[in-house]
Amino acid sequence: MFEGESEQFRVVTGIPQGSPISPILFLFFIADLLEVVNNDALRVSAVGFMDDTNILTYGGSTERNYKILEETHRKCLD
Repeated sequence: MFEGESEQFRVVTGIPQGSPISPILFLFFIADLLEVVNNDALRVSAVGFMDDTNILTYGGSTERNYKILEETHRKCLD
């Protein structure tokens, strides 16, 4: 395993943290995922904010909810 220290270098990334445009850009970035997840017939939806996205469902049994969440998560990965 290599251990060492590199020379200092500048890291340039997207937009600055706290930028007012961040939430708008996030909505563009996440739109396709939210479209795949949201399904009224299965009672499943997604909520996203910045770097967190949650899949929510409700139903009559834990087993049903588990299966819906598992299938929805698979779709997200695809």
